[in-house]
Amino acid sequence: MAFAEKFTALGAGNGFPFCVDKGDVSGEEMWITLGGTQKGSAPTQEEIDLSYRNAMQIFWNSRSISSSSTKPNGSGIVAEMGEPKNRVCDDWFSWKNRGYGTGSTTAVAENGYERLEYHGVYIDNGIFRMYNGSTDNESNFVGYGVSGNFCHIYTGADPEDMEFYFCSYVSGLFSGSPYWIPLNTPGAAGPLAEYSTALGDFPLIAVAYSLPGIIDDLSIEGLTATYYIRTLTFSNLQFYTYEPSILPATLPGALA
Repeated sequence: MAFAEKFTALGAGNGFPFCVDKGDVSGEEMWITLGGTQKGSAPTQEEIDLSYRNAMQIFWNSRSISSSSTKPNGSGIVAEMGEPKNRVCDDWFSWKNRGYGTGSTTAVAENGYERLEYHGVYIDNGIFRMYNGSTDNESNFVGYGVSGNFCHIYTGADPEDMEFYFCSYVSGLFSGSPYWIPLNTPGAAGPLAEYSTALGDFPLIAVAYSLPGIIDDLSIEGLTATYYIRTLTFSNLQFYTYEPSILPATLPGALA
């Protein structure tokens, strides 16, 4: 447990030190708010309230995430963020708040040539207001979500790359692909995506893909993504907390 330094902030009157960005997710193949509202359903007030509380926890108190992988072999690789008080004045759009961890890169001789293996992980506390339609119409507001990939492992072991991350919205891909590949397309070298609460009990989407592998050989179970004998695993998601104030058992003049 890590105690953060206590602080106060005026903020923007919404619980955050900035006006929270808005995004229309209606065109995404999958989306889910931090309150659990999924594409195709309307939010309840309880789900909107939960998404706000979870967004507050992620933005203000996210601390670190650990990761491990096989091929390349890496364990105990940690991305850690700085103190919450430093998030008050940071430019949210500058990614100053991201925490990165990188495993050692290794040159491996194989089949007569040298290939590079690497393992990296990051944690990103960016959040946004999600709309199922135009952001100009507040009736389309469905709740808060993470604006990027909350936690993300990326690895390389030539000629294959593999990634695993948790997010609030995702569509088919792909950068570098000559055509559009919808999510969860059998036989395609595209992303596998499923709704999950495995990471800190937050309603999110778990996404895994491996290039040039096909989706049929990918699987996600909890905090682990697998492609044949390769695995990427998250563990030990940590949040800052605050040391409780110590008050006297009784105060002079206090009512019994």
